[in-house]
Amino acid sequence: MSLLHQSPSDHATRWSLVARAVSPEDAGTRAMDELLRIYLPVLQGMLARWPQLDASTKEDLLQSFVQKRILENQLLAKADATKGRFRSFLLKAFQNHIVDEIRKSTGAKYSPGAENLLSYDELAESLGHSAELEKAYHVAWVRNLVEEGSRRLHADCMAKGRNDLWLVFQERLQKPFLEGSAAMPYEELVQRLELSSPSQASNLLISSKRQLRKILEALINETVEDPSEMEAEWDFLKKCLK
Repeated sequence: MSLLHQSPSDHATRWSLVARAVSPEDAGTRAMDELLRIYLPVLQGMLARWPQLDASTKEDLLQSFVQKRILENQLLAKADATKGRFRSFLLKAFQNHIVDEIRKSTGAKYSPGAENLLSYDELAESLGHSAELEKAYHVAWVRNLVEEGSRRLHADCMAKGRNDLWLVFQERLQKPFLEGSAAMPYEELVQRLELSSPSQASNLLISSKRQLRKILEALINETVEDPSEMEAEWDFLKKCLK
């Protein structure tokens, strides 16, 4: 089945995954693995924009968050779909975890790796009420969303034998957005795909963007409990992409 034509019942929503992830059954383990696959890259992307911490400390904070908060303290059992977005809940929990871990490390007389951590005062200054980390978190979420949307678009294009559609999308949109590379000129795309004109290449791009929008809307729909929230989430995504 084409990923573009899946109905809402064909995939689990994020909140359904959250509900299943707290189950002790095998299905709960699989749901937990899926949630971590989705959201760990987002948390990693957030930490990547925090230069005050070195790479090993960032990894320690991420792994301890999974072990202590998510697994041992059953963080997901406290998530409530009626109180907002799951990613906002996760962000707040992760920020609290960072504060607690650094407070404990800087307060301990002997703490392995403590020299890699910020002092509590430095933490308060860089984390505190600053919106920078929250912005980085949302940027990472958007990037992750676009990456997943691109994967689904690629799968659909390959299934339909539309390499032309994928190549134009990849060279004009995907690589510039995700890799920061220059967009391939339409004239070069015309030569590579043996098209009749740059206008034909432009029309392929319009078609790919239309398909990507459908995919992104489906992905966003997986993250909301109430369908009425869909428009607000889409507006948020467009704002982040500007």
